[in-house]
Amino acid sequence: MQSVLSIIALAGIASLAQADVIGGAGGYVPTINGRTVVNLTPYATVSHDRDLGAGTMYVDFGTALPSVDGIGDFDNFIAAIDINVVFGTTPGAAVTVFGIGWDVEISTMSPSYLSDAALLHDDYASMGDAAAFVLTPGVANPFPGTATYSSGGMVDLTVDVGLPNLVLDTGVLYLEFFEWYDDFASLTDAYWSPGLARLYYSVSVPAPGAVALIGLGGLTLARRRR
Repeated sequence: MQSVLSIIALAGIASLAQADVIGGAGGYVPTINGRTVVNLTPYATVSHDRDLGAGTMYVDFGTALPSVDGIGDFDNFIAAIDINVVFGTTPGAAVTVFGIGWDVEISTMSPSYLSDAALLHDDYASMGDAAAFVLTPGVANPFPGTATYSSGGMVDLTVDVGLPNLVLDTGVLYLEFFEWYDDFASLTDAYWSPGLARLYYSVSVPAPGAVALIGLGGLTLARRRR
């Protein structure tokens, strides 16, 4: 039940698409949707298992990821994952995310609550139009501190949570680390701990095709800037 309560739907966020995707996480690589992105090699690794027409993608963060300000703020850290690159499938093809799992540790800067640290999931190509959802692992912990959270396996968005699947028009998943309540404007409220943050996703993927590599496994990270 706790895993189900940690995921909610979120709509009306089209304004998020206006920010530049650029940052200092390494050498610059090709653009995604016209925005410059950076290599995430220092931050995370991505891997996958595959079955016929479907698979599981794993994202393991090896560096602390800060949770800074409210949703859409230019100080927040964002990530773009090209799932077609990860699986070696047809570039630009639609991908559906129908499940999510997590094993994470979150540490807050008092008085920021564990229940404030959140992670937005949306379609990079049409933010605000897709069935966006938010993961809040510490939703039941309205107090500061350090805690670990696990979904205990894959959570099906439709069957377990009652949300629609997240359809990614061009196969690129958008992630944004943010705070439900911002205690420190433009400063870090919490960290997703390094080496203790794994996200994994059930996805439907098209047939394999030519691959144009973008960063490490199609995973890029940026910090919003004005």
